[in-house]
Amino acid sequence: MLRTIFTWIENACENDEFEVVISMAEVYMERVNDLIDVTRKDLKVVDQKGKGAAIQDISEHFCCNEQEVYNLILKGLKQRKVCET
Repeated sequence: MLRTIFTWIENACENDEFEVVISMAEVYMERVNDLIDVTRKDLKVVDQKGKGAAIQDISEHFCCNEQEVYNLILKGLKQRKVCET
């Protein structure tokens, strides 16, 4: 899927502009934590009128290619808290 997105962007008109922005969070023990910038903890979920729910103050990372996206996903996955329930 990522390859499709970046191929589509590469083949788009020169006048078109795109931004690929990645954020990654988890809800653990009723707290929302940023998985990429681990200093951002206990974040708030807010309602953005006309847009829906969003996580306030979550980090946003701009990516130029597939590898940057994959690297951020791997970084976030390493930060997940996993335990038996």
